[in-house]
Amino acid sequence: MSKGVIDTIKQTHAQNPLWSPERIHDQLVSLGLTNVPCAKTIAKYIPDIRKPSEKARQSWKTFLANHTHDIWAMDFMTVPTLTFKVLHVLVIISHDRREIKHIAVTAHPTADWTTQQLREATPFGEHSKYVVHDNDPVFRSAAVQQFLAAIDTESVRTGYRRPDQNGICERFLGILRRELLDHIIPLDERHLYRLLKEYVEELSMAE
Repeated sequence: MSKGVIDTIKQTHAQNPLWSPERIHDQLVSLGLTNVPCAKTIAKYIPDIRKPSEKARQSWKTFLANHTHDIWAMDFMTVPTLTFKVLHVLVIISHDRREIKHIAVTAHPTADWTTQQLREATPFGEHSKYVVHDNDPVFRSAAVQQFLAAIDTESVRTGYRRPDQNGICERFLGILRRELLDHIIPLDERHLYRLLKEYVEELSMAE
């Protein structure tokens, strides 16, 4: 890996200390860099990332195992367009059947927009007991937290720089990128949403 890429990784991390290696990987891809290293390689150049204790890992695994049927997870990923505009994709997925509960696209992922997407994902009182997410400021915002509390859903944050704790969502985003987004450059927000919707519908039919 070239020194330039390493310097870019370190600079991106310094400017966005809450970003996970996966998020930094997506950002490097959106910048148009070639031969972007995988998230595990990126993590080697972020000195502040520490391995959790065995006790912490087991506690989290126990929580996930005991509440599989009651957990949804959500996360953002970035996608560059043909005109180099960066779009943000929100995915909400259930832990139980790996069902995509909601997927949406925006150029401006505000707290109000995210709250509206959660509202659309929980019609007629349908909701989970827990929602797992990272420490993105949008997810931690008052608007999102108040909405989750109003529908009796507990917000569960993953650990600081612990994308592995949201593994199901991270895994789906990785599959989505490898199977779809690495092969197509969307024209705009509407085009990307159509591509994602068709992909999710094909997954549902396959099941």
